[in-house]
Amino acid sequence: MLFQLAISANILSHPSQSRLAVEYQRTGCNKALSKLIESTVRLVIKLAKRYQRGNICFEDIVAEGTIGVMDAARKFDPSANVKFSNYAAYWIKARMMQFVAANAGTVTVNGRLGRELNGKLP
Repeated sequence: MLFQLAISANILSHPSQSRLAVEYQRTGCNKALSKLIESTVRLVIKLAKRYQRGNICFEDIVAEGTIGVMDAARKFDPSANVKFSNYAAYWIKARMMQFVAANAGTVTVNGRLGRELNGKLP
């Protein structure tokens, strides 16, 4: 179902995304937020593929990315002349990284950083 939504989603233009984000900020209109989320679902899925790790469910990562879109819609400033999707990518990645860090079991450290940490551990 998730990929069907991504395939059928309409990609909105820069002015349309900005208009919807401003409408959501001013009125709290859930319909505007829903359209923004649907227009960025392809971006969320693309970024979620990067953060997919061993035992973490892909759908959970996508859900966190969607929450990132909501955060971006709340904080977007259209006067900055930045595309909403570019702005939202930051918030999507931040939510996904936070989720993966909280739910990942083992962290692997390689190279110089690993040697530095080994020297400092008791």
